[in-house]
Amino acid sequence: MIRTLKKVFIAFLVLWGALLSSALAQVAQFITSHDDARDQVVAHYIESQPALDARVIHQTVQDCMAPPAIKREEEGVPLPSSIKPNPYPCLQQKGHPELARRLLLSDEAMQSVSWPLSLFW
Repeated sequence: MIRTLKKVFIAFLVLWGALLSSALAQVAQFITSHDDARDQVVAHYIESQPALDARVIHQTVQDCMAPPAIKREEEGVPLPSSIKPNPYPCLQQKGHPELARRLLLSDEAMQSVSWPLSLFW
């Protein structure tokens, strides 16, 4: 009886480990695909705006995507925040509302995830 319980428990752990590792691999793939889609949107926006300098657009996107710096009380040194930035209002304020709209549409299209990641997401 105890031997059977051990086998069942080990089988459960193996299956749980496989499910978890699969979900973690999907998280990594989702993040990579999300970043690639954003890069593609920015590239198409630059192609559609020949009058604008590509370097300026890239710098604006980097500024709006970077997490805000938070100063630690004891040191006074700005550190990157773990807060996820919202680039859409930033891009609109910096004069790129069309890019903000395109990025929003791209991000909304990437919201569905497949199984088993959908169990955790």
